[in-house]
Amino acid sequence: MSDEPISGGMPLPDLSGRVAVVTGGATGIGRATARLLNQCGVRVFVGDFNFVPELSSEDVRLGIDQIGCDVRRESDVAGLIGRANELGGGLDILVNNAGIGMVKQITEVTEADWDACMDTNLKGAFFACKHAIPL
Repeated sequence: MSDEPISGGMPLPDLSGRVAVVTGGATGIGRATARLLNQCGVRVFVGDFNFVPELSSEDVRLGIDQIGCDVRRESDVAGLIGRANELGGGLDILVNNAGIGMVKQITEVTEADWDACMDTNLKGAFFACKHAIPL
């Protein structure tokens, strides 16, 4: 990804001084969201459990903080939110982006598959909101 703005030519709002957490922000939509927020002047903290080294180094160079976080674990999410609050001086923006899907017939989905999906997509968002709202 280049340093070119990714806003599609629209002027970016000035969000300087704001702090954001983006879960699932190591790749894809989460990473693009983190980078766009960064371009708007936001201090961004990305939580993910699977950082890609070559992408991570570029994001760190831009000032995007990366914190290991498995959103299925409340302690990980609390740590991510707490670290953003501690280092950023608060929290203004929460992007619950972490998610997984299942590409198989429903008759092939196991209980473990279902639990992993619900824990990531639903419980993870709940944990993030639970710890972000009081800030």
